[in-house]
Amino acid sequence: PSRGLGDVYKRQKYDNIYLNANHLFSYYSGGYRIFIIVGARGRGKSFWAKRYCLKRLFRQKKKFTWIRPTESAVDTLKEFDGYKFYEDIVNANTFNERYDIKISGDGTINYKLFGDSEEDIPFEHAGYLMALSTFHKLKGNTFTEIKTIVFDEFIPEVGEVVRGDRARQFVNTVETICRLSKDTVIIMLANALDKGCLLYTSPSPRDGLVSRMP
Repeated sequence: PSRGLGDVYKRQKYDNIYLNANHLFSYYSGGYRIFIIVGARGRGKSFWAKRYCLKRLFRQKKKFTWIRPTESAVDTLKEFDGYKFYEDIVNANTFNERYDIKISGDGTINYKLFGDSEEDIPFEHAGYLMALSTFHKLKGNTFTEIKTIVFDEFIPEVGEVVRGDRARQFVNTVETICRLSKDTVIIMLANALDKGCLLYTSPSPRDGLVSRMP
């Protein structure tokens, strides 16, 4: 099940500036698996979500998929072996572990954790960086090890041209990745709330909206 924005999202901050959404996961034990965070740009939504994904990866070996709406948005994050994607996490020195991350041209995310020795350690698979607009390419693949899905920028910016049915694309992507999994966490991030967004409309006797959430 998903939990409504008004029920779940309560703003907390680091140093009076940045978001801390850790409290949301107190609802996990209650069966909630979809968490929606909408807030101002530059307040740490993506930073927090990346930190959450890497924390689950490093400590529990739970892999993740990071979704952006379009291929062009994904291509930007893949530049310089993915440095555009994880530079904020690295610069903040978020973890005690010494690690390295690389994203290949096909969107595969790999990582390695360094121990006390300086010996060369092979990279391990961490997950995927993918575009929602190309969800049809996922068919036939197995994603049983993916336990975290982040859909970044799920609400279109004002003036942005949306191609295709984004709600249907998202639902199909989630169904393809999750299958029968009951413990996959889905995090949805956006900068602005548009009541007309098909991914965030819920049944209401006042406006007649129909839910498009899975």
